[in-house]
Amino acid sequence: MTCSDISYIGWGKSFRYCIAFSADGVTDVTNRYCRNQTKHSLERNKVPEAVLLFILDEIRSIRRRNKNKEEKFALEGEDAWESRELRHYYVSSLTAEVAKLVAPMSTTKPDPDAQKAAESRQNGELRP
Repeated sequence: MTCSDISYIGWGKSFRYCIAFSADGVTDVTNRYCRNQTKHSLERNKVPEAVLLFILDEIRSIRRRNKNKEEKFALEGEDAWESRELRHYYVSSLTAEVAKLVAPMSTTKPDPDAQKAAESRQNGELRP
């Protein structure tokens, strides 16, 4: 079983939000634990996304208010790295879903006449 398989297989549940808290912050990690949102997540309609982000930023600020400048800088770097990772999960999930939609189309056989015409154009034999 791969890491992406254990993210949701076996839980048998769908969810809207997965929020991770630590001593230094808070992050919406839903994309880490729900890789296929079309199948395994519920609509995120309990709060507008902008409000959720604002609240998470406020909690993060409260948890970091006693940190010195260097610690805050290091934590912000970790936040940026985690944000990229979570976006990657989301983009990978979307890409997989699009590939499933496109795959049936790519199984059709190419038109031999169109292929021959394209080759002729590449060789300069025909004008477009």
